[in-house]
Amino acid sequence: MPEKNGFELFKNFDTIKFEVIFTTAYNQFAIKAIKRSALDYLLKPINHLELAEAIKRFESKSSGSFAQKKLSLLLENLNVNDQNVSKIAFPTLDGFELIHANQILYCKAESNYTCIKKIEGITKTVTKTLKYVEEILPTTSFKRIHKTYVINLNYVVRYHKANKEVELTNGEKLPVSFRKEEEFINAILQNK
Repeated sequence: MPEKNGFELFKNFDTIKFEVIFTTAYNQFAIKAIKRSALDYLLKPINHLELAEAIKRFESKSSGSFAQKKLSLLLENLNVNDQNVSKIAFPTLDGFELIHANQILYCKAESNYTCIKKIEGITKTVTKTLKYVEEILPTTSFKRIHKTYVINLNYVVRYHKANKEVELTNGEKLPVSFRKEEEFINAILQNK
């Protein structure tokens, strides 16, 4: 791409309705690609096994996207009549993303950014620290469990005390730090 790069390509689209796999010989652009929600980031020369994995990930994501859209619409419709649900404006690289608080599964620190994992599987990157995001989330539903994670207590399935891991409704297991364990357990017991 003479005189341009893949990141400049995004400027030509108001909304991105496709997946992107970045391929480059330079690994310093990986963080920038992640911030653009790239499906994958492959270094040249391309390893055919890594490319095959990226394609499989795309196929599984695409086959589930219709079901995810239906689930999102259902959740959106359920949230319209719930007075306790608040939409929060999160700053992004190109503006703001409005997200219902109860659609957030967890938030993960990524340096000076935060990745917000929604219950339908979509991850949004916001241009604020996890500390900032934690402060604007409802304290009744969200709890910091680790220096890297703030979770929505409504989506906790179980806590593995031996492993110090919390399991969420999507099957993901996240670490609970020793310092946050007691506070987390108390919050779970009060949130019944």
